[in-house]
Order: sequence, then C-alpha cells, then structure tokens
Amino acid sequence: MTKEKMKFAFTIIALLILVARVASQTSGEMIEGTVSYRNAQSVYIKFNNTTAISKGDTLFVFREGKLMPALIVSNKSSVSVVGIPIFEVALTVADKVIFISKLKEAEKPKTIEAPQEPLPRVEDPIVPIPEEEGIPEKQLLQENIRGRLSASFYSNVLNSGTNDIQRLRYTFSMQAGHLHNSRFSAETYVSFRHQLDDWKATENDLSKALRVYSLAVKYDLSDRTIIALGRKVNTHISNVGAIDGLQAEHAIGKLTFGGFAGMRPDHQDYGLNTDLLQFGAFAAHRTESKHGLMQNSLAIVEQRNASMTDRRFTYFQHSSTLVKNISIFSSFEVDLYERPDSVAKSAFNLTSMYFSLQFRPSRKLTLFGSYDARKNVIYYETYRNFIDELIEQETRQGLRFRINYRPMKHVTIGSSVGYRFQKDQGSNSMNMNHYITHNRVPWINASVTASATILENDYLHGIVYGVRMSRDLIKQKVFGELEYRRVDYSYGEHGLDLKQHIAGVTLSWRVLKKLSLSVDYEGIFQKETSNNRVHVNVVQRF
Repeated sequence: MTKEKMKFAFTIIALLILVARVASQTSGEMIEGTVSYRNAQSVYIKFNNTTAISKGDTLFVFREGKLMPALIVSNKSSVSVVGIPIFEVALTVADKVIFISKLKEAEKPKTIEAPQEPLPRVEDPIVPIPEEEGIPEKQLLQENIRGRLSASFYSNVLNSGTNDIQRLRYTFSMQAGHLHNSRFSAETYVSFRHQLDDWKATENDLSKALRVYSLAVKYDLSDRTIIALGRKVNTHISNVGAIDGLQAEHAIGKLTFGGFAGMRPDHQDYGLNTDLLQFGAFAAHRTESKHGLMQNSLAIVEQRNASMTDRRFTYFQHSSTLVKNISIFSSFEVDLYERPDSVAKSAFNLTSMYFSLQFRPSRKLTLFGSYDARKNVIYYETYRNFIDELIEQETRQGLRFRINYRPMKHVTIGSSVGYRFQKDQGSNSMNMNHYITHNRVPWINASVTASATILENDYLHGIVYGVRMSRDLIKQKVFGELEYRRVDYSYGEHGLDLKQHIAGVTLSWRVLKKLSLSVDYEGIFQKETSNNRVHVNVVQRF
C-alpha cells in the first residue's frame, strides 16, 4: 500500500469514528489554542473558551509528533491565557497549543486533594482508583463524546512584489470512549491544510497537507488495565512521541507498568513507515500528600530502521510539589547504544538533561530557574551519511532565571534572563525581558502590559518594546485585544539595521455556547515595505 493510500485510509477511519460516535477518554478533551503574542517572559494563547483551564495547568505542544509540556498557565481571561515557558520551546504567533482537560469531579477519587501549585507534568491517561473508594462500574463506563472542528483562514499580503499567501487549515479532534457504555474508546486528532492557489500541489503530494497526530482505539480490560491500538501519544512517555501500534498498561496501587510495540511516524511526511520499528516498556509511580504530589517515570526504548538498531535509550522524568511552595521538574535521556565506527556496542551517554525549580516564598513573589543541556540525538541508520558531523558538535546548554513580583493588587512586575551557549560553535545568545502588567486599569477595566525585550547573540543586537491591552467588550461574549510593538535590530557584521512598527488587533466572538469566531490582524511596517496578516478562525465544539 502506498503512503498516499495509507493517508487516505487514515482519513476515512477518522470519519467512520465520528459517524459511529465512539466516546471520549476519561483523561479528558484535547482543547486547541493559538499563540497570539509572546515575549521572552510570557506566551499569550487564545482559546475559544477557558472555562476548563485554571491557573497552574500545563499546556502542551506537538513537536515532531511528540506531545511536549511547554507552558504553565499563570493568568487567564474568558478567552485567553498567559503561559510561562517550561522548556526552551520555540513558539511563534499562530502556533497551536494543546490543553488536556482534567477529569470531572465525579470521576476523581474522593480522597485526593488537588495540589495548590500543580507541576509542569503530563497527566496520567488512567487515574488509579483505590479499591476501598472505587467508582461504580456503571459510572466508569458512561458514554461521553467530546470533539472540536475548526476552519482557519490565513492571509499574508506583502507590498514588496512577493506573492501573497492565502492558506486554509482544518482540524478535527475527538476524545471518545465507552461506546454505548461499553469498554471501547477512541481518539483522533487530524489536520489538513493547503494554499488556495496551489491545490494541484496538494493533489500531487497529500502528505504535505494531511497530518494525523492521533488515531487510536482503546479497550479497558478492567478499571486498572487498558490496551490501545493505532497512533497514540502515551502521556507517561510523551518524549517518545506518537506510537503506531499496540500499547498496554496496568496499574497496581500507586504504580503503573506498561509497554508498547509498533512503529514511528515517517521522518519526512509523518505517515506510516513500516521500516521504523520501535518497542519499549515503562514504569511510573505517583504519590500524593496534603502539599501536593510527586510523579516519577522510567522508560527504556529500542528504535530500529529496516530491522537494524537506530537508537536505544532510557528516559526518566520527575516532578514534585511535596515541599510547600516549591515545584521541581526534571528529565533525563541517556543513549544506551552507539556505533561510531560501524561497530555496535553498549554505551551510557547523556543526551539531554533538564532541571527547573520554582520557589514561591510569598503570595507576591515567585522565583524560577532552569538549566537545559542537549546533545544531538543520533539515529545511526537514519543519519548514517553525516553521523561524524553530528557527533563532533558540542552540547548546547541554556540557563534561565525569572522573577515575578506583585507589589499591589492588580499590578505585577517581572524580569527574566536567558543565556544559551555552545562551546566552539559561535552560537551564544542572551535575552532579557522586563514587563509590568496592570490587569484592571481604572476607567477602562482592561489588562495592560508594557514590556521590553533585549536580544544579544554573535551577529545581532536588538530590542523589542511595546504595549498590549485586552478586555472583555461584552462579558463572556466578545473579547478584544490591541497591541503595538517597536522592533530595532542591528546586524553588526553586515552593518544592517532593521526597524519595524508592529500593530495588532484581535476580536473574538462566542456566537453560541459551542460556536465561536475570531479575527486577528497584524501589520508589520518598515520604511519601504509592509506586511499585513489576517487570521480568521471558526470553531464548533460538540
């Protein structure tokens, strides 16, 4: 079967799932938001509705098929949230961000209290239920359907003679489970995009337009044992990315054990690739106290290419809020296999390490620090033609510090500094951000933020400063944002300067309870050129 036919089959299966009304997983609904603005300290994400989102929740992004924790919610309005970055994840305006809604209160174990400061963590797909306070079988198998269908229009109009770009993007997501109160569940998340004036290119290569991020069915053997088949990201081991194949897991008290066997999505078009075999196992532990919780997970994974070992590694992740006012998150990846001179042997090479600590000594003051070190991940079969070049590159390291202080009600000030360096590679960079926010300015009842960001690296010196205002125009119905930014970059080696004025406006309208419409405009103005961007998004939830 060709890759195009496989892609088409994926789409047909997704539509059949919708018609069949298989129902949503107990882990909750995937809610999609869009980055509307960012600076070095915060990322602003627009949702159609933020009722299900709370301060301290974790937001995720898809990176190469991997569902990665990216942001912690620090503030929100009726249709947008402010997120603080966890990792050094590159996010730009119009990027998609995912929120996984939590279980309904009736579905949670009654004895567990929610932590005051939730960690940047991946939610468990199955919450172990204590036997003495288990939820009745009938309630566990209750049918529930949640989904989201959206259509987006992007227009980029330039006056520099370059061809204008108009694109359409459609996304369909559904969390589904317990069909007719049975033990069967399903999930899907599919995206299709194309340029309006280049449909022939889409017909010739469907893989460039269609992306299937998730398409799987699940069966609950019991309230503690599940199996899943299809394309699915396992939230216990999200760093592995999407898995095409079979997954299983079983909970014993606070421990969860699991394994998987299948394939990785294709590197180029994210389609099915039967050569990219992978299998592995994991164990996860979760404990809770009156102050919060601690989660640890350990996995070992073997990935192959045409039956030859491509990569073998182990992954460990830790998160905890057991100490009052302190949140810790860390992760490690260690490669266990190498073949630098065509001789396979065992190894123990630290590929990536991340550690972050947030300390909140008072309700007004929050301190945050993180360290990130990453080497190139080497797939010995996939990268066989330039392995030596990858091995020689030094580890990239990054440090980040942030302080937020609330001197008075409704006012927050903050500063952050980030430094990234790589020995002998000439790629050191530093950025600083300072901001002040008043989230309820008198007379206009709006949130206003003034910010300045300074950028320094080996070839660029720049500053970006601006102001942003947002408010509900009609409570719970219409939301608006205005922003202005000034960009002043200097490229030292080339003697070039870049000066831009950027203006933006956003209007979001909750037309009906489950239907919403938003329109974004951003204009970038330079001395002789201008760039006008319009983004229109319609979302129907069900």
